Amino acid sequence: MPRDAAALAPDASVANHVSPVLVGVALPLATTACDKPAFDDCALANVTRDAQLRPAPLPGCTLAETVQLREIDQYSKRGLLVLRHGKDVVTADLLSSAATWDPVTTKYLPRLRLVRAVCDGNVADIAIATSDARTIHIQCRPQSCVRDTDLATGGVTLAAFLADVKRATEAHDWNTLTALCSPEHRRSQMGELHQDRMTYLAEILGVHAAGNSVNDNQVTAADLATLGAITYVDIVKANDGFAVVGLIARKDAPPLRIELTVTPAAGGHFWLTGGVG
Repeated sequence: MPRDAAALAPDASVANHVSPVLVGVALPLATTACDKPAFDDCALANVTRDAQLRPAPLPGCTLAETVQLREIDQYSKRGLLVLRHGKDVVTADLLSSAATWDPVTTKYLPRLRLVRAVCDGNVADIAIATSDARTIHIQCRPQSCVRDTDLATGGVTLAAFLADVKRATEAHDWNTLTALCSPEHRRSQMGELHQDRMTYLAEILGVHAAGNSVNDNQVTAADLATLGAITYVDIVKANDGFAVVGLIARKDAPPLRIELTVTPAAGGHFWLTGGVG
């Protein structure tokens, strides 16, 4: 994996060539100030190092002087795109896993690698390769970064299951959504640990986490009723199942990130599951 920004600099023949307008999903953005020459000296919250430490230059770009790939320092280990222009830093949540668990080394290994970064004025085209031989395309403009979706992993059976999850959630059909959850996991969380069903379903959907929650305390049916349309963005093979990331709209509020853990069941079916405790 290249660590030198020079390895990522575009050659002169393509430096000012960007693709047509990318149609995709708008990524969650955050803007902050960093007055230190070294990015890491600013110690931004929830940003950690990854294997690709040095930024790639964007010559002649008015949007940003450099771009680099980082990791969000959270349990889900999502990738983070960092654009810097002087003291201004824009970070975009890639809605994709930045690392995958390797059972051989029993360590998380980097999954994402910045392979293309070109800019024309205030439009940047960025390509990120994944360790599972895919490519994420991103296009950034002032106050906006859009990426394509990558939903091929898992095939038609998983796609059908995720469609069922989407229909049940958007219809606020909590009985059906509960039935799509692993019976063993339901028994552990709601039976043995006495977790109420609305909070359980919020955790299954990934919308009951710090900074990404319909309610920081006990979730009610009214809280879940604010949830709207789901847009799936990325599916990654994870351990024995799949990690699915996307966005879910909310009534009168910004969208939340949705994170599903899907495990295979007998007969080629799937279950939603989650952590225990």
